Amino acid sequence: MLFPVCVSWDTFQRVIVKTITPVGRRHRMAGIRTLCSNMRKIVFSGIQPSGTLHIGNYLGMVQGLVKLQHDHDVIISVVDLHAMTTYKDPSVLRKRIVEMAASLMASGVDVRATVLFQQSSVPLHTQLAWLLGTFVTVPQLSHLSHFREKTEVYRNGETADILLYRAAEVPVGEDQVQHIRLAQKIAGSFNNKYKQNFFPVPVQINSTYGRVKSLRDPTKKMSKSDPDIKSCINIDDSSDTIKLKVQKAVTDCISDLSYDPHARPGVSNLLRIHSGLTNTSVDQIVKENGGKTVGQYKMVLAEVIAETLKPVRDRIRRLTKDEGFVTSALAVGSDRASEIAFETYDEVKKLVGIQL
Repeated sequence: MLFPVCVSWDTFQRVIVKTITPVGRRHRMAGIRTLCSNMRKIVFSGIQPSGTLHIGNYLGMVQGLVKLQHDHDVIISVVDLHAMTTYKDPSVLRKRIVEMAASLMASGVDVRATVLFQQSSVPLHTQLAWLLGTFVTVPQLSHLSHFREKTEVYRNGETADILLYRAAEVPVGEDQVQHIRLAQKIAGSFNNKYKQNFFPVPVQINSTYGRVKSLRDPTKKMSKSDPDIKSCINIDDSSDTIKLKVQKAVTDCISDLSYDPHARPGVSNLLRIHSGLTNTSVDQIVKENGGKTVGQYKMVLAEVIAETLKPVRDRIRRLTKDEGFVTSALAVGSDRASEIAFETYDEVKKLVGIQL
């Protein structure tokens, strides 16, 4: 669930700040050693610092993590090292890291319950990646799409991100399945070689929501990299911008409202977005709007999206204005992540024989 709309910004800060003060940090660090030893499953997610989230991220990935964070040990890394080839201007990368962290917090990620941190602040990511590189060959990596795009830097960094925290579950999209399979292979190879069941073999968590499609081409997934800015709704878009994008969404020439992902992908995409935001079945939405044309329904949907995202947008604006608050929260997360990472890497060094 998201933070209640009725909670004021002062209350929000007062509650969260207990975690990021020195006293709160000491108490949290005192209990961090139990994180990997209790019965709760560890869930890891690495998120590229692309700025604010779009509605597809919000529904498909973030809402899933928010639901998991109070009965799982959720670890979220803003993977800035993986974004080094994307941003040539350091100031832009720095801004995008803060924006992504603010978007996650504003969307319901509770930094008291979830470890939210900046990847580069935990150097053991790269050290474990180097060691795990001995368990995989270039031919095994070459079939990965991201490896082909970033051959000069991409080794098995995403596997190291997962295994460093001994995560049992990883939420991924359809385009990330290859990386989970690689992580499974490397974890299994390591365990077999050293006769230890040390690394959990991570399993993929599929989104119950599914993939949100582009508003301008419903055969493709929604993406911020799409050159058509009307293809994607960002969670910090203004109400007027949201209404314009929904009105311009590609549908079809049939005026009646119906759900058919194959015959009517554009309309069906809009209905799924509505369903995800309101936790209402698609059938119920179609029934409630049965007398409307698709054009009239678009106005209804635009209002639903704008109203749902307004409190999130307000929190993003306040968080990005208070950059020190966001960076402090990330620093606490880095402390917590480092504690877990150190214990894992220390055991790995003993197993492979480099701990003297």
